[in-house]
Amino acid sequence: MSDRDRRAFLAVAGCLGLNEPAQVRQAQREIVPGQKIADHLYEVRQQDGVWRLERVESLAQWDKREIQKIVERVMSVSLVPRMRRRDIYLRILVLTRRRCPPRLPRYFLRKRGDLDVKLRVRYKFVWRMPASELFQMGRASVLPFVPLTRHTFKDMLRAIELLRKSRDEDLCSQFLCHARVKYSEIEIRRFAKMLEEQTVQILAQTAAGKKLARQSKEKGIEKGIEKGRLAGLRDAIRSLLMDRFPTLAGHPSIAGLEDYDRAQQVFSRLLKATTVREARQALR
Repeated sequence: MSDRDRRAFLAVAGCLGLNEPAQVRQAQREIVPGQKIADHLYEVRQQDGVWRLERVESLAQWDKREIQKIVERVMSVSLVPRMRRRDIYLRILVLTRRRCPPRLPRYFLRKRGDLDVKLRVRYKFVWRMPASELFQMGRASVLPFVPLTRHTFKDMLRAIELLRKSRDEDLCSQFLCHARVKYSEIEIRRFAKMLEEQTVQILAQTAAGKKLARQSKEKGIEKGIEKGRLAGLRDAIRSLLMDRFPTLAGHPSIAGLEDYDRAQQVFSRLLKATTVREARQALR
């Protein structure tokens, strides 16, 4: 989502109003290949004409061990020559309330000898957001966040219906992965079935779907549809890695994912990964 719909992502993170006049572009997140300096980094210019940097760090759950790592990554951004003079704003996007204390630090501090760094932090708690805020944006790209927000079962059904109409397998997969945070596997399978019914109908009407139907006439179209779903989920995994851990985007194990349930497990673990090491372990 952060790459495909930058404005919507920044709106969810609380960095910029969805319809607020501004120019947004994604900034380079690596100083050298393999050395990531930000989860999400954007250059934003509003009506004042001044470019600033908006950094968003995504945490599946609060972990105070991340504080020092985040401070160091912000310091790294400030050292990049062309970014040196730009103001840097930090937002922590906390996806779930798990392990989240009543109060979080307003400032992150780093002390090394005579060097003291004080970083002001702003938070956006997705689990506190009412689902209505996402629906009001009118963007399919934000719908995968619905299961993480304050929502009703009716909101879930509404999100599923809108995702079905979007015809976007990646968003459907992300929605189901986020739903696992609050719902049982029985309910997840129910949601998946509701999404798949529309997916089958849509795919059967496309050129690719008709080709699969011809190729699998004797074996049944279900096998062809399953193959298409698996390919879409593998693409979603690659997109997620490109967004958060670009050095792993071409990992050979992705192409080796031949089971849909196994691929969903990998995608779910990658969403929770906060380091390259954890992401690499998730791919095993």
